[in-house]
Amino acid sequence: MSDLTGTPVVTAPSAPIRTYLPTVTSSMKWWLAIFLGLLFFIVAFPGTYNLTNAIWTSLGLPSFLQAPGCPTTVGVLIHAIIFLIIIRLILW
Repeated sequence: MSDLTGTPVVTAPSAPIRTYLPTVTSSMKWWLAIFLGLLFFIVAFPGTYNLTNAIWTSLGLPSFLQAPGCPTTVGVLIHAIIFLIIIRLILW
Protein backbone atom coordinates (compact mmCIF):
# COMPACT_ATOMS: atom_id res chain seq x y z
CA MET A 1 0.00 0.00 0.00
CA SER A 2 1.27 3.52 -0.70
CA ASP A 3 0.18 7.08 0.03
CA LEU A 4 -0.56 9.71 -2.64
CA THR A 5 3.16 10.44 -3.19
CA GLY A 6 3.95 6.83 -3.87
CA THR A 7 5.78 6.30 -0.58
CA PRO A 8 5.07 2.87 0.86
CA VAL A 9 2.97 2.91 3.99
CA VAL A 10 3.68 0.30 6.62
CA THR A 11 0.76 -0.73 8.78
CA ALA A 12 0.78 -2.85 11.87
CA PRO A 13 -0.81 -6.25 11.56
CA SER A 14 -4.37 -6.18 12.74
CA ALA A 15 -5.01 -8.04 15.95
CA PRO A 16 -8.31 -9.78 16.51
CA ILE A 17 -10.78 -7.66 18.42
CA ARG A 18 -11.64 -9.27 21.73
CA THR A 19 -14.79 -8.42 23.55
CA TYR A 20 -15.45 -9.15 27.18
CA LEU A 21 -18.63 -11.12 27.68
CA PRO A 22 -19.24 -12.14 31.28
CA THR A 23 -20.41 -15.64 31.95
CA VAL A 24 -24.03 -15.57 33.04
CA THR A 25 -24.56 -18.22 35.68
CA SER A 26 -27.77 -19.92 36.69
CA SER A 27 -27.56 -18.14 40.04
CA MET A 28 -27.43 -14.73 38.31
CA LYS A 29 -30.49 -15.65 36.25
CA TRP A 30 -32.39 -16.63 39.40
CA TRP A 31 -31.54 -13.36 41.15
CA LEU A 32 -32.64 -11.37 38.10
CA ALA A 33 -35.88 -13.37 37.88
CA ILE A 34 -36.58 -12.77 41.59
CA PHE A 35 -35.83 -9.05 41.24
CA LEU A 36 -38.07 -8.68 38.17
CA GLY A 37 -40.83 -10.62 39.91
CA LEU A 38 -40.69 -8.29 42.92
CA LEU A 39 -40.64 -5.25 40.66
CA PHE A 40 -43.68 -6.57 38.78
CA PHE A 41 -45.45 -7.18 42.10
CA ILE A 42 -44.86 -3.55 43.10
CA VAL A 43 -45.98 -2.15 39.73
CA ALA A 44 -49.07 -4.43 39.58
CA PHE A 45 -50.09 -3.86 43.23
CA PRO A 46 -53.62 -2.30 43.53
CA GLY A 47 -52.28 0.48 45.78
CA THR A 48 -49.83 1.43 43.05
CA TYR A 49 -52.75 1.74 40.62
CA ASN A 50 -54.49 4.06 43.10
CA LEU A 51 -51.34 6.20 43.44
CA THR A 52 -50.76 6.34 39.69
CA ASN A 53 -54.42 7.18 39.08
CA ALA A 54 -54.24 10.04 41.61
CA ILE A 55 -51.25 11.49 39.74
CA TRP A 56 -52.94 10.84 36.38
CA THR A 57 -56.20 12.58 37.35
CA SER A 58 -54.33 15.51 38.98
CA LEU A 59 -53.01 16.25 35.49
CA GLY A 60 -56.62 16.61 34.31
CA LEU A 61 -56.73 13.24 32.55
CA PRO A 62 -59.64 10.81 32.94
CA SER A 63 -59.46 8.07 35.57
CA PHE A 64 -58.30 4.63 34.43
CA LEU A 65 -59.81 2.75 37.37
CA GLN A 66 -63.18 0.95 37.26
CA ALA A 67 -63.13 0.63 41.05
CA PRO A 68 -60.39 1.42 43.60
CA GLY A 69 -57.38 -0.68 42.65
CA CYS A 70 -59.16 -2.24 39.64
CA PRO A 71 -57.70 -0.83 36.40
CA THR A 72 -59.13 -0.60 32.92
CA THR A 73 -57.15 -1.77 29.89
CA VAL A 74 -55.64 1.71 29.64
CA GLY A 75 -54.47 1.44 33.27
CA VAL A 76 -52.79 -1.90 32.62
CA LEU A 77 -51.13 -0.44 29.52
CA ILE A 78 -49.85 2.56 31.51
CA HIS A 79 -48.37 0.27 34.16
CA ALA A 80 -46.81 -1.95 31.48
CA ILE A 81 -45.10 1.15 30.08
CA ILE A 82 -43.96 2.15 33.59
CA PHE A 83 -42.56 -1.37 34.12
CA LEU A 84 -40.75 -1.19 30.76
CA ILE A 85 -39.22 2.21 31.59
CA ILE A 86 -38.01 1.02 35.01
CA ILE A 87 -36.41 -2.08 33.46
CA ARG A 88 -34.74 0.05 30.79
CA LEU A 89 -33.35 2.44 33.43
CA ILE A 90 -31.99 -0.48 35.45
CA LEU A 91 -30.29 -1.97 32.39
CA TRP A 92 -28.82 1.38 31.33
